[in-house]
Amino acid sequence: PRIVEQRLDESGVDGEALWSSQCASAADDISMLVQPSVEVESAIKQVCESAGSRLVVMVNPQYRESDDTLDYISKSGGFFSSVAGFLGGKAKVVKMLDEEI
Repeated sequence: PRIVEQRLDESGVDGEALWSSQCASAADDISMLVQPSVEVESAIKQVCESAGSRLVVMVNPQYRESDDTLDYISKSGGFFSSVAGFLGGKAKVVKMLDEEI
């Protein structure tokens, strides 16, 4: 198979990338999200939706399992939750990964 890299971060230096295998049969293709962060939520969603039943792997996601203050507030709902999510709280992305994908 052939491996193709697509950078996901705007600067190209943060290491966020999509690695895709191009196999002889498209059904065997694999997508690997490398160092994805909450900032590339739309790319994560798009890759998972377009993959269908094919394998999608996340390697070294750049959000912590523990919560900081913004993470805690972003889970609460309401106006302050939206503000905390905008400032970097991860609740929206984690919920999307758990429920939609």
